[in-house]
Amino acid sequence: MGLLLGVHHIGTLLLLVTAILLLVASISSPVVNNLALLKVTFRNGLDTERMTFGSFGYCQMYDGQSDYCQRHIGYNPLRLITGVDSEVDNGSVGRNTASGLTRVMVLHPVGAVLSFLAFLLAVLGTHVISSLVASLLSGLTFIVVVVALACDWTALSIVHHRVNEVRNNHATYGSALWCVVAALVTSFFATIIVLLSCCASKRSKNKPRDVVNKQEAGFADSTVPKKKFWQRR
Repeated sequence: MGLLLGVHHIGTLLLLVTAILLLVASISSPVVNNLALLKVTFRNGLDTERMTFGSFGYCQMYDGQSDYCQRHIGYNPLRLITGVDSEVDNGSVGRNTASGLTRVMVLHPVGAVLSFLAFLLAVLGTHVISSLVASLLSGLTFIVVVVALACDWTALSIVHHRVNEVRNNHATYGSALWCVVAALVTSFFATIIVLLSCCASKRSKNKPRDVVNKQEAGFADSTVPKKKFWQRR
């Protein structure tokens, strides 16, 4: 039972880690400028030196000191980049795809909330039902993270490729994106561990207890037949 409890605690910890990782991705640029899903550094001679893109908007750095930030649920990264550097390819297919997929980034905080709720149920709930609900929420978190990461990677890879096509421009994936990747891993293992510990706990509770031989005073083994009353001294 102690081993089962320890395994359950590992799954609970992974749920908390998942929530933290997705929260970090949610507060990326423009909330925290240096924390971004994608960072773009432009070649010399342009008005803007650098741009950072996050879950709910972007920031532009002009002279290394002043920033211009906008918050949006869904934005068009390629249109913003071509507004700075017209040499970047702004084809309609890639532009519309990247713009549409940025709206899915709202799933980052959704996944964080689901994971944190699963964490609370796994910590506070000792009943099998609460553990089962925690595992279901963890599984739902995993699905949300899969969808979010697929959309993030598709949208940002389009921007990444087109920016790097222009000489001396440089686009790199930011730490917030790697947090989403890590959240995918932790949510997967958290779901497996919490579900297995829940099933094992339910099985152990339903298992009949071993019959304990009760020993009577004066007898080494309770299976020894009792003497009849006329045989006793």
